[in-house]
Amino acid sequence: MISLTLTWKIIAGSGLIHLSMPPPPPGMRPVASVSPPARTSSLDASPKTEKESAELEEMKALEEVQLDSSSRPAADLLSSIYRLGLANPLRQQLEDGFNDFDHREEDGRFPRSKITDLSTVDMSRIQGDYDIPLVMQPLVAQYVQFFQGAGRRWFRKWMSRASRYIPMMQPLLRQKGAPEDTVYLAMIESGFSTHAYSFARASGPWQFISSTGKLYGLRQDFWVDERRDPLKATDAAARYLLRLRNDLGDWHLAWAGYNAGGGRLRRLIDKRNSHDFWELAEGKGLAKETKHYVPKLIACALVAKHPQAFGFSDDEFEFLKPWDFEEISLGQMTELNVLAHAAGVPLEALQELNPELNLLYTPPASESHPYRLRVPKGCKEQLLSELAKLPARQQPQFVAYTVMRGDTLSKIATHLHIKTEAIAQLNGLNGARRLRPRSVLMVPVSLSGSIKEPISPRSEKSGHLTQHRLVHGETLWSVARNYGVSVANIVRWNHLKEEEQIQAGQAITVAAP
Repeated sequence: MISLTLTWKIIAGSGLIHLSMPPPPPGMRPVASVSPPARTSSLDASPKTEKESAELEEMKALEEVQLDSSSRPAADLLSSIYRLGLANPLRQQLEDGFNDFDHREEDGRFPRSKITDLSTVDMSRIQGDYDIPLVMQPLVAQYVQFFQGAGRRWFRKWMSRASRYIPMMQPLLRQKGAPEDTVYLAMIESGFSTHAYSFARASGPWQFISSTGKLYGLRQDFWVDERRDPLKATDAAARYLLRLRNDLGDWHLAWAGYNAGGGRLRRLIDKRNSHDFWELAEGKGLAKETKHYVPKLIACALVAKHPQAFGFSDDEFEFLKPWDFEEISLGQMTELNVLAHAAGVPLEALQELNPELNLLYTPPASESHPYRLRVPKGCKEQLLSELAKLPARQQPQFVAYTVMRGDTLSKIATHLHIKTEAIAQLNGLNGARRLRPRSVLMVPVSLSGSIKEPISPRSEKSGHLTQHRLVHGETLWSVARNYGVSVANIVRWNHLKEEEQIQAGQAITVAAP
């Protein structure tokens, strides 16, 4: 049997530990990655993310069939694929073979005929109710019918969420100089879902891809994904849309640019010498999704703002209450369960108000750079009072573990000497869920565990002190290089003579910078 000894390195002030191992014998793979992650992707397939993503994609599948008679896939088959979930390997196989599917079930329950007679529609009479430009086109009318018919059950969910998110988003749009009714772009992008995640890896209510989100200041790392925060993402979306509007010269083109990319729209405008979206949509150059995007947004705005006029009644919706919160400043990483208990509120209440959090912990913080956490209105004073009564809390330490092919939660737990349930709970995973290779798990490590032995709680200016147990072949120089410290400091911390012999199994004190 080959025994491997793990080497732990605490990252000062971050709560993270690099996990590294000696080079494995031939034929054995490393247990974990040494590099710290830029973000955690293990949550991509969390139950809530899967549910809300599948809801959005299923509607898109039905929309494809209902509004395009040349579309070949059957909505029922697409729905079945999406229900498999993001992490199911069968889903990819079905999607790969989908282009060969040549059967489409006809559904006679909803009308599919195009509306061509628009003579009775007078958009000028209702334009005053909106601050975005409205145009009645055949596709606009078709999308109105779609929301009334085949897409009705999804539109009901969107409207139910709208009562929570529109009141908080519209003032932000107005403050940034964007039309308030631009909020309906978020409605067609995600149905106001904070956890919707697309095949293009776009996330949050405004469905930002990672690169665009970062360009507009949305933090995405191991701890948070601000694309999911409805307030921060709305601020970013307003700035992005205004830039598109200024670059392209028209709100219809700005919306199309949000879907297709501003550069692509600019090239098409220059090529066709036209700034009219409807003219550009008639020819080649725009993807079908982009051609449908602007009509869909207009139709959504029409129906959402005047649902009764389009055959909806209030009893069809289960309206969510608007957010009512206050904020507290946290000077260190704290477990959400502790905060929920101190505040006397359910854990879910904190998660709902802080959808940017990837984990059941707030990010590492300090008194000079605190983390702002939203809490339900009225519980701030109690929460701060209860937190003040708690004993001084040592920052929890974690391992950033990169999943390898063939890994399971139980196998990882065995390697790292921790309970499977702890890993699953911290990362929002179902214990039976298949892990995705190269995703990153956050693994809690007990400071009194058998792998990493604690020493005095005092700290050096250079970092947190811990003990490192030497493995065969290690030298003071290799340990110093591994921890990013000098040999002289290791000698001083351990009262060693530099030439003193050290042995495998010996524990030495090391401080991570």
